[in-house]
Amino acid sequence: MYNPEELLLKKQAAPEEELCPNEEKVYHDYVLSYKKESVKIDNFSDIYPEIKIKRDVKRVAEIKEKFWSGKTERSEILEAILARQIEQANWFGENCSVVRTSEYDDLVNHTDLVAEFEEEGIFIRLALDVTTSQDKDTLADKIRSIEKEIDQGKLTSLEYYLSEETEPPTKGRLEMVPRVIIGTDREGVKELSDLVKKTIDQEKGSNLELANSRVQIELLTEVKEQLEYFIDYAKEKKAAPFLINQQKKVLKIIERALENKNSSIGPTNRARQNDTYQFLSSL
Repeated sequence: MYNPEELLLKKQAAPEEELCPNEEKVYHDYVLSYKKESVKIDNFSDIYPEIKIKRDVKRVAEIKEKFWSGKTERSEILEAILARQIEQANWFGENCSVVRTSEYDDLVNHTDLVAEFEEEGIFIRLALDVTTSQDKDTLADKIRSIEKEIDQGKLTSLEYYLSEETEPPTKGRLEMVPRVIIGTDREGVKELSDLVKKTIDQEKGSNLELANSRVQIELLTEVKEQLEYFIDYAKEKKAAPFLINQQKKVLKIIERALENKNSSIGPTNRARQNDTYQFLSSL
């Protein structure tokens, strides 16, 4: 049976180049406050028994001690920027909010963020595994972890999910959520950090410049091509129609968002062919 700790053996933070000044600024002014907003599983005592929460807290501690040395600062920068821009600047289209995940769902279920789309009163979700890794073995392991879920007839589950966008709020376990890997390289993070730094300094036009960053097209293209790949994979494995339809619903939304972004941002801002993109698009 698939053991999520297997992937964490290769997800340990590798040495990376030092942050440039603008990345340092964004990390201290943007990321540190973002990290304080993480979901605490202790806050789920109203729906889960104490023994379960204690068991899951212990599992997180064991994973961190044995398998995982933490995220790189650059990956934390990308995650924080995505969390804000997907929601505030409609990077994934309109009516899309972002839900932070708990440390448990990050480490066990490989989900950093959830994009939550509202379509005619129905909420459709996409789990995002955020990465800045350029290591093809690591990326391949991430892809295989999603394939293994499909092999078992399921998609990603989230144990400690909390969304206040729904009425009443959605709290607790969430199942059958399509998941993709989303990332860019060092230059992509630097480009975004340069733009965020301008917004921190309140430079004129900086918010619009960040909202129109070409990196979002790169990311949307990654998501689209992965969803297409996993749909084909699920069909090949004769997965249940419901599983395939869950992925198709998200794909339709992403295709629409990508078409709109290509039209509005323009051809001079099209996606850069970075190593992460090249690997994911070669699936």
